[in-house]
Amino acid sequence: MDRSPEWMKINAVINGEVYAVPHDCDNIGALGSWDCPGSRWALGLEWMARKINPSLYSDLDVIVDAKNFYMEMYGLEEKDAVMIVNGISGDLI
Repeated sequence: MDRSPEWMKINAVINGEVYAVPHDCDNIGALGSWDCPGSRWALGLEWMARKINPSLYSDLDVIVDAKNFYMEMYGLEEKDAVMIVNGISGDLI
């Protein structure tokens, strides 16, 4: 995208502010981008808030919140939640 002449006119591309939405299921063979409808969409909203306005949402820790989300929403053990968080692809931070 950042090499395409059509995209080079967009400020986000010019400023290097194009991000890949986190995807948490590469390591378990399922589909799970945080921008798709489903329970993990809440994580996507938090992630997006941090990307759009990091100073306003500096108190959010997406990694900690994702781990807690998997434990609370899916009843996972901490070790399993950590495994998923460690396997997240995209621009998590």
